[in-house]
Amino acid sequence: MPASNRRTLGFAVAVVGLAACASVPKTAILPKEKPPIVAQPAPEPQERWTPEDEQLAAEVIQRMQAGLEARTASGQPMPRDAHPKAHGCVKAFFEVDAQALPAELRKGVFAHQGESFPAWMRFSNGAPDGGSARDDDGDVRGLAVKLMGLAEPNLLAAAGVERSAGSQDFVLMNSKSFFIRDVPEYADLVRSADSKLGVVWFLLTHSRARQVVQSARNMEVGNPLHVDYYSATPYKLGPGAMKFGVRSCTPAEKRARLPEHPSPDFLREQLVAALARDEACFEFLVQVQTDPKLMPIEDPTAEWPESASPYVKVGKLRIPKQTGIDSKEQQAFCENLSFNPWRTLPETRPLGAVNRVRLQAYGHISAVRHGANGQALAEPTRHELPASAAAQ
Repeated sequence: MPASNRRTLGFAVAVVGLAACASVPKTAILPKEKPPIVAQPAPEPQERWTPEDEQLAAEVIQRMQAGLEARTASGQPMPRDAHPKAHGCVKAFFEVDAQALPAELRKGVFAHQGESFPAWMRFSNGAPDGGSARDDDGDVRGLAVKLMGLAEPNLLAAAGVERSAGSQDFVLMNSKSFFIRDVPEYADLVRSADSKLGVVWFLLTHSRARQVVQSARNMEVGNPLHVDYYSATPYKLGPGAMKFGVRSCTPAEKRARLPEHPSPDFLREQLVAALARDEACFEFLVQVQTDPKLMPIEDPTAEWPESASPYVKVGKLRIPKQTGIDSKEQQAFCENLSFNPWRTLPETRPLGAVNRVRLQAYGHISAVRHGANGQALAEPTRHELPASAAAQ
């Protein structure tokens, strides 16, 4: 198989949290406690969710778990199903400044005008081979953000699924659109993952998926702090809908380029060195849906045109100057963190059938991973590392 196809396969597999050769192993690794079933919320006017989608979602999750187990080496910790290689988790603050939004859309965390919330930010690569992947290989780049200290219970806590009442997560990637159109296409891809050539064939026969994949993996990245990241899929915004993103405060002309002779982990090295020297930041952006036809909910492969609705700034992620990002303790803490796009205030929940698959998948797969690794699922409440991280 040509090298370009192998890299494309790796990226595609990583985005949906699958592994090649994802046949069900003889002995499945199950969580100690069965993950609670999260009831699907009532569909919004533009949403579609059918009994067939429900059945296909169950198949997708089963195959995701099988793939994760299949690529877990004997005696080794189970990696994340998607974005397993972290460049580091860093301390940050989310400062809300949503005055650019109409009053009726200042909902959820955006209703907290002028407030600041402590946060953790995890920068990552998408390739499923985790630590063996080189940072200079073409890949998707991911960012997950966890806000802490919200007074309101998030959707998962309100549903009684977990005790993460004060948390809100944002999950982003370096693409404005996702590469899976709907649940049947999602299922087609996971079925193709039984064969490496099958995934390549899937991409060859799905032009939009291929375009999104190639665009993301061809992006030159010299420092995780110098990348713009996006939700790719749509979310509620009070009575309306949105996509969101973050834009690096570093001007384009000052963003780092690939070094001449990069090490396999140069993105972590760049992140650590940059924050040891100075602080950094990202502007948090929201793109409001203004035209349901141009900006569909049920096709996340469609990039919403900025000519119809530009991104507007609603806050800032301020990252203080800091050290310890590459310490053993902080890396262990970072590995154990769990991010879920449905860990959000209800006013800004994910929208669309693809996101509804994620509602069922994220909690289940996280429970499988933490159970296999003997780690408790616990949400952080502050920037200080828990005592358990130092013991790992």
